[in-house]
Amino acid sequence: MSFLQQIAHDVVNDSLLTWNIGKYNPCGTTGLNQLSSQQHFVLYPNPAQNVLQTNTNASYKIYDVLGNLCLSGNKSNTINIESLKSGVYFIELYSFDSTKKIRFVKE
Repeated sequence: MSFLQQIAHDVVNDSLLTWNIGKYNPCGTTGLNQLSSQQHFVLYPNPAQNVLQTNTNASYKIYDVLGNLCLSGNKSNTINIESLKSGVYFIELYSFDSTKKIRFVKE
């Protein structure tokens, strides 16, 4: 994959600190049916104390700010974060067709 293809592959929105990772197809077009199949992930509350909630039963990985994997799990919409120390983390939510990373704060 070339450098420009990698940039097109990873769309980074620094103001919200969320990364939406999708598929790059230089020869194809995007239709409405392709857009509607993308999973829309919601994570709350933020900041959180002991539990995070999602709007779907997504698999997840939680990383600290240094990129170390702290927690992971499969197909859950309730995520227990009691074992995490207070601080800033990134959670990667993923399903079969989409992935989203969201910044959250553990109080």
